[in-house]
Amino acid sequence: MKEDDFLFYKYRPITNHTLDSLEKQELYFSYPTEFNDPFDCRYDVYWRGTKEEWHEFLYKYHSKNMLINDSTIKTWIKEGKLKKKGKELLLLPGKNVLTNNINNIYPKICCFTKENNNILMWSHYANQHKGICLCFKTKLNMDAFYLRLKSEDAHLIPVKYKDEMPQKVNLLTNKDPHNTAAFLFTKHTSWGYEKEYRTLIWPSKSNNNKFEIFEKEALNGIIFGIKTAYEDMVKVYNIIDKNYHDNGLKINFYKASMIKGKYEINIKPIYDFDKFLKNYDSKFK
Repeated sequence: MKEDDFLFYKYRPITNHTLDSLEKQELYFSYPTEFNDPFDCRYDVYWRGTKEEWHEFLYKYHSKNMLINDSTIKTWIKEGKLKKKGKELLLLPGKNVLTNNINNIYPKICCFTKENNNILMWSHYANQHKGICLCFKTKLNMDAFYLRLKSEDAHLIPVKYKDEMPQKVNLLTNKDPHNTAAFLFTKHTSWGYEKEYRTLIWPSKSNNNKFEIFEKEALNGIIFGIKTAYEDMVKVYNIIDKNYHDNGLKINFYKASMIKGKYEINIKPIYDFDKFLKNYDSKFK
């Protein structure tokens, strides 16, 4: 395999948050409820089970007090939020009694791509080509790619693009997180150009915030966009020089540019950053 086959990319605008994350080696993990696509991870699910199964669920995500949970179930039945179906209780559609617990049930997600020259992604995720694209180096294990985090190696799984949503899942009795994961890795075909990969961290393995620390060796390079400002490039380089180069790590730098007469992006390496800055001349400067 080529070296590029091990590289995964993440587009970022240049903000104080991005600069701070570079300095602290942080990756931001989102919950599905925060995604920009309202259809993303909004799969068809239902909540149905026996009273004992509802008690088990509420004990895990609501309260350790059985009396409180029993009172909660009775209240939901009285208010028409839970409906009896034989020996089971079904949460009725639109009765969002579990909203407060949703981020304790679903994993945190961090998204990457195999594309570093996609015009749309530079526009959408890197502030209209004014931002950067981070290059992360992964390792291969049993035909799967892993990114080195401080907590554990993160498995990068490709997103599947389909016209139909996956089948329903009963989240109340679902014991295998991988059954849910099928929904977390499925998007509509209109997003196929992103060639997205995702890594998940489930609540049982998660810390209390939305950041995970990546190993410094995992950062392979940084690509500056077509319209990245001169002063922003200097800010990024200074952070890398202080926090990575001074620790003996080599981080590669690249500059994106337009290919004349084509709707394409060309990415060239920067071998001497000081010389590059001295000679930098662009209509976007």
